[in-house]
Amino acid sequence: MTLTGKEERLYRLEPRVYQYTFGPNEPLLRIRSGDSVTASTVDAHGFDRDGNPLAEHQKQRSKATRFQESNPLVGPIWIEEAQPGDLLK
Repeated sequence: MTLTGKEERLYRLEPRVYQYTFGPNEPLLRIRSGDSVTASTVDAHGFDRDGNPLAEHQKQRSKATRFQESNPLVGPIWIEEAQPGDLLK
């Protein structure tokens, strides 16, 4: 519990797809302030911790950029009541 009385939760995010651009993508997860997230990621070349490459269906490319395979991104993660300029820790 926090001092505000809200129960904090820990989430584990195992993405099924990875984005290659920042943009208005649908959130993969919605959390509240104070919650924590542990996310599985892949390296800059799209390989997981065991050295396995991403499958083609996991690569969410954007035609809006010439960089079709840059660093794979996990997210976005929506934080309820967060405002621009808020600090995340």
